[in-house]
Amino acid sequence: MERLMGIDFGSKLAGTTVVCVGKLGEVPSFFSSRPKQDADVFLREMIAVHHPNLIAMDAPLSLPAVYTLNPKSNDYFYREADRTLKAMSPMFLGGLTARAIQLLHHCNQQNIQMFETYPAALVRELGLQDWYDKKSLAALPDFCAQLSKVAKLKTSMRGLPNWHHADALLAWVSCCRMVTHTNCSVGNVEEGVICF
Repeated sequence: MERLMGIDFGSKLAGTTVVCVGKLGEVPSFFSSRPKQDADVFLREMIAVHHPNLIAMDAPLSLPAVYTLNPKSNDYFYREADRTLKAMSPMFLGGLTARAIQLLHHCNQQNIQMFETYPAALVRELGLQDWYDKKSLAALPDFCAQLSKVAKLKTSMRGLPNWHHADALLAWVSCCRMVTHTNCSVGNVEEGVICF
């Protein structure tokens, strides 16, 4: 059975990068980077230890087509998928985008499939917007309970410590949806697709 990994990708030294890993139908485990720890090194170590077959990461894994594929394109800020989902521009995220693409190349060299996901889009798809209040830590247990019901998780996940863990869990659920062919995909394949 495939080992799946969801990543909430944070700033390099902030200690906000969280990994959720486990097999389909099992209770996943969580691992967090520490403040001042290099999150990129942490992720490469997690990938080496857990050997995932599929990774979903909450970060842009490509640039707008104008930079790489289509000089006639006139959008220097957003990809089609970003505009459709009202996601942040990969260009605004700058260094985070570059780090994410670098990790994608590392995974490609290891023959590990990685795709871009967007937890907020999955939340909308599952109808959980009313519980997804990332400004309130108090809202987290109810959100996790609702997500567990809708996604048919083996546990309520009510004890997650913060929203970074919830977004890593959402990325892992996106992996599960990819494996079971129940996912949604938005964007242009040549430019970059976001799956959830």
